[in-house]
Amino acid sequence: MFDEKAFKNFMLDGILTEEEYNFISNRTKMVDENACDILQYVGCFSRPINSNKITDFRLLVPVIKDLKSMLVNIHEYTHAVLLYRHIYYGLKLDETEIIPIENEKKYLKKINRFK
Repeated sequence: MFDEKAFKNFMLDGILTEEEYNFISNRTKMVDENACDILQYVGCFSRPINSNKITDFRLLVPVIKDLKSMLVNIHEYTHAVLLYRHIYYGLKLDETEIIPIENEKKYLKKINRFK
């Protein structure tokens, strides 16, 4: 239940498109939590050309193997899709923490339906 396939299926169910998923995945580094204390370093990091315009980003997330790592990936990929839409479509970056947290809650609600 907690693996990359389940993660991708969840994200493609109305959170992002296949094109967005592939774009973000190509900018993502997954690291095993056992290799280091990864959770203090995870995130979606923007890469500006100058101080006024974000032009790219990178993600660092844990390998998905449990609920905690699944939620971290959902959260950080949501940040990434917001940046993607900002860069390519001019979407405003308002409430950048609310939407990722809402997507985490959406996933928890989904998995609780099956218990």
